[in-house]
Amino acid sequence: MGPGRNARVCEVSVGADEAVEARLTCGGQAEILLQSLASVPARWWELLEEGAGVALVTRLGEAADQAASEVVRAVDAPGNDAERRAGELLASRRPGRDALYGGSGLVLVEAYPSAPHVVIGGGGELAGIIARQAALLEWGAEIVGSAAEAEKALTDHRDAACLVLLSHEPDFDVPTLRTGRALGIPYVGALGSRRTTARRRAGLLAAGVSGARLRAVHGPIGLDLGARTPAETALAICAEILGVLGGRDAGAGRRRAAGLRRATGGKAPVGAVASAVAVEHFVAECGKIIGMEMTLTYIAADTTLTDIAWFLVVGLAVVGFLLGGFWLGKRVRAQEPAPPAPESQPHLPDGGAVYEVREEREPVEIPEGGLRPHEMQGYGNFGSTSASHQEDVRAERESGYEHPGSPPEQPPVGGAKPV
Repeated sequence: MGPGRNARVCEVSVGADEAVEARLTCGGQAEILLQSLASVPARWWELLEEGAGVALVTRLGEAADQAASEVVRAVDAPGNDAERRAGELLASRRPGRDALYGGSGLVLVEAYPSAPHVVIGGGGELAGIIARQAALLEWGAEIVGSAAEAEKALTDHRDAACLVLLSHEPDFDVPTLRTGRALGIPYVGALGSRRTTARRRAGLLAAGVSGARLRAVHGPIGLDLGARTPAETALAICAEILGVLGGRDAGAGRRRAAGLRRATGGKAPVGAVASAVAVEHFVAECGKIIGMEMTLTYIAADTTLTDIAWFLVVGLAVVGFLLGGFWLGKRVRAQEPAPPAPESQPHLPDGGAVYEVREEREPVEIPEGGLRPHEMQGYGNFGSTSASHQEDVRAERESGYEHPGSPPEQPPVGGAKPV
């Protein structure tokens, strides 16, 4: 490397045969960083030997001949972009590498997260099976029997710990859950009935745990795989842990699927579950952009809520139909011609109102004997045979007047005499 230099970047070509020998998918060209072991902190090797999650951040100078490396752990607070990226790689629980380009040169990030360490609170058959299932996945596992033991185990494996609480004792479960949330353990799950879950929630709220931290506690614990035996339950719990650590939030998918099954009365459609999880992921990403914690609350709809929803939909449809009819009537009335103006009707009297029109007729002389019924057509005497005014007709009817010239009443048909 030369004096004063502790790093060198070399370009190498990998042929097809060499790629097969190295178990690569194909050949090509690559850049390799050669770095002096003296420039790598000794702490890096110690933490790797312990199995702790650790990342190495290496900064290269502009000439790529000087390298300065530092160790970053998952529990360390990030101070710059490189350390923040190291924390993200460690949180993914998968080994990874990344390269960042800054104003001072190239920055390489190499992360080796530790394997999950499951802290199981409470004994019994299920605790042992969960420990064996974790060992099958090459995870660490530890069974604790008190709140003090749980706190020590979570603190010692803070960057890799996952808490599975099986105990229902109030002096064990509430303090342990509070410790897990205070340490920022990525997965905290508790097994218990609805009554036990409500008691734990009340105890945690009384202990000062915020509602946002409570929502991160998984319960009921495990994915909804239809588990019946302790071995199947342990598999469902470890599967949920794997999904949460991988950033898939498998527990949220389980809860969404359960809610949709209750709403549909059977098996939830795959597309509906995927849409629900996608919406929740979108909300969470929006929260990251604006720098706020955002959650999407789902309500499992049962048959009653479904009926209410249909009632609201039908009601809105009826209201929309009525409003549309009202609007259409207004448009029709607006297109009708306006009533004629009084000045356009010269034959009408002053005021132009139709109900004030009176027909002018020539005077009619009524004979002294009056008019017969067939002679009364069109004279406007309101049925009177001797008067031409309405007031006189009314007076005649009230007095029982009978005109002497009226024809005699005809007898009924058949010769019957009137009674």
